Amino acid sequence: MSTTLLLVFELIGAVVCIALWRLVGESAAVIGGAVTVIVLRLPAAHFHWSLPKAEPDPE
Repeated sequence: MSTTLLLVFELIGAVVCIALWRLVGESAAVIGGAVTVIVLRLPAAHFHWSLPKAEPDPE
């Protein structure tokens, strides 16, 4: 699994945490963000997901 994909998952978890912070409180928001990251990482590890790589244009 690529490092970039892991960073994307962690950013999504942080956004979920921020979104939940005022709605459900600090502890629940942190747990919600962590659960989001875990739920995203498990299938990514199982299915060997990675982000597409950009290739230079042939000239």
